[in-house]
Amino acid sequence: MAKPGEHTATAAEGVVEHRLEASTGQPVEVAPGATAQGGVTASQGLVPHPKRRIVTIVRPGPAAPAAPVPKGPAGPGPGKTGGKTSGKPARPKKAPTQPAPKGPHRPTLCSPDELGTPGVTPMYRGRHHVSGAPGDFDPHLLHMAHELRATRVGVGLEDFSRSNIAAGKFRHGTDGPVHYSASPNIPGSAVGLERGFDSEQLIIQHALDMRRAGMNVTLEQLYSERIPCPDCSLLLALYFPEAKVFYTVPTSGRLRMYGNTSRGRALMRAYGMLKER
Repeated sequence: MAKPGEHTATAAEGVVEHRLEASTGQPVEVAPGATAQGGVTASQGLVPHPKRRIVTIVRPGPAAPAAPVPKGPAGPGPGKTGGKTSGKPARPKKAPTQPAPKGPHRPTLCSPDELGTPGVTPMYRGRHHVSGAPGDFDPHLLHMAHELRATRVGVGLEDFSRSNIAAGKFRHGTDGPVHYSASPNIPGSAVGLERGFDSEQLIIQHALDMRRAGMNVTLEQLYSERIPCPDCSLLLALYFPEAKVFYTVPTSGRLRMYGNTSRGRALMRAYGMLKER
């Protein structure tokens, strides 16, 4: 009887089993009635017997343990690229280039005479209250914003997109003297904050600082190139509900009703600096 892992080939079966001899690596024919042991079955390069049918029996023996692979230094060795010897020392990889940091923005300035005069719209504050009528507007507010835009803030598209100017008219006492103040917004990047300070916020803060100093001051009028945001509108309603507010560029939602344009481009067009075909 054949032992486990062995096979007996007999003449009655008409089977010839071919194996590779372990010593020579050549195919060996096992005679009928003999016992075939060990080896690895080979099915290629064998010539079949003219009167016998060849059946290849695959019985893999135990796998030989893999030889340990010595560990070398990580990465390809010197002079090797992709596992092939090039005969030349490997070139060090270049470090990824980082984009050069942008310097401070330089506004595009011009003479005030080159700027046009933007239109002004009164802002509705409250359900039935109109902040001001066009005839109530003090033109000196627009003049201050006009001068500040041309000489300091800038008249390029990026300048109009990133900045906004507000101007305030302050009254001392009931019938006292009047003074004006104008300010651009402060971007968050300039003060290391996620969001900076709006120009309307700075005008309101200026009025509150004068009140804290003991002055009887009220904000009569406020002009902003862009309509005040909800936060600044809330501050105005809280501290200066009597102030009349005017603006030039409406909200982004209102602009989309008249065409897909940004508020920066709309403001640039209002000053006559956007030359469209």
